[in-house]
Amino acid sequence: MATYNDKIPNKIIERVHKKVHECLKKARVKFPGIGDFCFPVRITFDKKGVVSATADSRQWHLNFNRVLLLENTEDVIKNTIPHEVAHLVTGKVFPRAKQSHGKEWRLVCKTLYGCELSRCHSYSVENARIRKRPLTRHVYHCGCALHLFTKGEHEKTQHRLELSDGKRGAYACGKCNQSINEYWGETEIKR
Repeated sequence: MATYNDKIPNKIIERVHKKVHECLKKARVKFPGIGDFCFPVRITFDKKGVVSATADSRQWHLNFNRVLLLENTEDVIKNTIPHEVAHLVTGKVFPRAKQSHGKEWRLVCKTLYGCELSRCHSYSVENARIRKRPLTRHVYHCGCALHLFTKGEHEKTQHRLELSDGKRGAYACGKCNQSINEYWGETEIKR
């Protein structure tokens, strides 16, 4: 199981760089107009979430998802890198292309790799998902019910309770119309 804290072995980094450069060499042969500006490409491994990689043709930058690369190394090198390099090349050869996976991108894929690459990967993304922290809520009680307050509502209520010697909170219950002023502590709610 890979995590975002895992170090990528140098051998994998070298293979990624080698494949990117192989793909760009093909592009220079097929599209001579793009010239020498293809090198160097900035390659990072900071992408998070369920996206395998992104390409920014204006910045000449490829960003890979570390977890998905570590868990799917062979497929990323075989399929994802050509896919992303095709985005870089499309951005230079067809700077006015409207869609990221449009006809221009498909033409570059077909010309460079002899096939159409798919738009999405099919990797398991369970380990790549960014886990959201649970929400913290502050529990208050009036005469009839429990109420969950955000941090801001809690602070406002505490301030009002301090000013009124603990008698009057910042909010009144919509059912019993009593002041919500009895604090019961914090709870966490899963998102």
